[in-house]
Amino acid sequence: MQPKHPAWEAPEPRWVPLAPGVKWLLRRPDGADKMVVVADVQQAMSRIYQGRAELEALGLEPEMAGQGHVLSLDQIVGYSSLLTAVRYANLCLIDWSGMENQQTGEKIDPADPDAIHDALVHGAPGSDAPLLTPFLAWIDQPKRPMGGETIRLRALAKDHWSGGPARCRACVDEGDSCAKGGSVEGQICPRLQHAPQTPEGVAAWEIAHTASGIWERAGMTGVISGLRYREALLLFEGQVADGREQLDFGAAFAAFRAIEAGRLEAEAEQAEADEKAAQG
Repeated sequence: MQPKHPAWEAPEPRWVPLAPGVKWLLRRPDGADKMVVVADVQQAMSRIYQGRAELEALGLEPEMAGQGHVLSLDQIVGYSSLLTAVRYANLCLIDWSGMENQQTGEKIDPADPDAIHDALVHGAPGSDAPLLTPFLAWIDQPKRPMGGETIRLRALAKDHWSGGPARCRACVDEGDSCAKGGSVEGQICPRLQHAPQTPEGVAAWEIAHTASGIWERAGMTGVISGLRYREALLLFEGQVADGREQLDFGAAFAAFRAIEAGRLEAEAEQAEADEKAAQG
């Protein structure tokens, strides 16, 4: 039965960045999808001990699929996560970009189950960024409202990579009240105005603007091409393991996406300004 009120209608499919240069057009799974995936994964996991088929379908090494191999708890959890991601991807993936055959230059068919599996496990051809972690974070929808937080984080990221730190240093040098935690007369400092207000937003921002190696650079100029979501989410996971409260991976993924959008916007505007300056 289809919903009668528009508030219950499924959202339109959206392009979701999963790695630098890689986006998937995904529709949100509905209740029926979730029931199918849960049933499929439970059935598949129950068969793992009965034969090699499911293990081989997961792309495991032959020695891992041997009859005498004993699966650890971590392996069982990992296989279950991969099965879940593969099932959801086959149901929800509509299209993708950044997924080309490097030998032929042709776009890989997004309806090919083997291609979906390999993309999750290995990443886009020629990359070293498996898509499993960010895709699972996308499936795990935020458990708290993140609309306002993503707006703040995008604005904060744009300001930060548009010269925000230099402005803040100038405020310190000039002894402005905002440098001491006060307000700026007549205006609000963007750093204060757009400060994240959720635990996930705070953690994501701390990682995004301080951690090294999570931003992909392209070309001879080293221009930023995107966020390495897998690395960022693994750092986020490490913070959870370090004893922090049980943070929300779906919310963290939404926060990282907003930060990436803000930085790319700042980088694009700076590149445009540099080009105009060079021409005139």
